[in-house]
Amino acid sequence: RPGEYAFRARASIGERRIGEAGGAFTVGPYSLEFENTKMNEPLLRRIAYRSGGAFYTPDTFGAILEEVDLEKKQVAHLHKIRLWDGWGLFAALIALLCAEWTIRRRWGMI
Repeated sequence: RPGEYAFRARASIGERRIGEAGGAFTVGPYSLEFENTKMNEPLLRRIAYRSGGAFYTPDTFGAILEEVDLEKKQVAHLHKIRLWDGWGLFAALIALLCAEWTIRRRWGMI
């Protein structure tokens, strides 16, 4: 059962006590994840193969540096803004047309 536990032990020879010790420990809940903690190499190799990755062991770990491309690459980001999709340009255009109409009306051109 999960929980906190304490123990105490005494050692004696005949009637003479020669030692005493105690301690405490905690038992956590059961987890299937820790049932078998050995590495499943065939499964890991299949996952790496099917996902386009690679499988390395501590013995072959040095091969990673040979396979990884360590060259510096320049990446350009292009951000396009379509003027006609925004409301700002539309509002500015309407404001200019209203201003023109107001000016023409005041000067008697309409």
